[in-house]
Amino acid sequence: MWCKVIHLWKHMVEMEEANNVVPNHFTYTVVIGSFVKEGLKEAMDVLGKMRTSRLVPEEAMYSGLISLSARHGRMEQTVGLYEEMRAHGIVTSNYTCASLLALYDKSEDYSKALSLFSEMERSRVVIDEVIYGILIRIYGKIGLYDDAQRTFEEIDNMCFLSVEQTYVAMAQVHMNAGNYGKALQVFGLMRSRNVKPLPFSYGALLRCHVAREDLAAAEDVFRALCKYGLPDVFCCNDLLRLYVKLGQL
Repeated sequence: MWCKVIHLWKHMVEMEEANNVVPNHFTYTVVIGSFVKEGLKEAMDVLGKMRTSRLVPEEAMYSGLISLSARHGRMEQTVGLYEEMRAHGIVTSNYTCASLLALYDKSEDYSKALSLFSEMERSRVVIDEVIYGILIRIYGKIGLYDDAQRTFEEIDNMCFLSVEQTYVAMAQVHMNAGNYGKALQVFGLMRSRNVKPLPFSYGALLRCHVAREDLAAAEDVFRALCKYGLPDVFCCNDLLRLYVKLGQL
């Protein structure tokens, strides 16, 4: 009931001077967490008020704010929160690092992403499959295909491979390198381990079949996508381009 928390907070702020009700650390934790859950940028205003009270947020609070700022694409604010957290000597969680890595990946700042990953290793931050998946995707984008494959194999050896996105990330690396056969092997590995494919992976598989000009396989995947509703415009365009290329007007 985060909206009610926020409503009560606003009332509390209005009555603060009259009733001498001063928010404590617990109050700020609950309120900032509620703003973050609601996806509201006003969470940063509450953080500013907390700073004025000389109270230091916990890692979980910083993590939520970093995730929120990253979702809104605020690079400087996100990095500033991370640096502020480190300045307080707070140990970073893997969830916080994943938010930063995803932002660096989205903004194509790959050098900072790899630097952060090295820092995580030095600080012995637990690296989970989500972070490895982001790393594989980044390696593929900058052409480090062998590093991507090595990382994927390391995850497999550690029995971490359980998330659909990791398989798709590796398949997309092979597709970017033009190795469509290897990409299909990754999709086959995913199916053999009963990792349920969702529209995200079906879309990547469709692009793979389109690139190979395998019309029958592409149509099968498109039909599978239709079970989840109308496929998105990218999938429709992929199949349309293949029809035109093969003269199937």
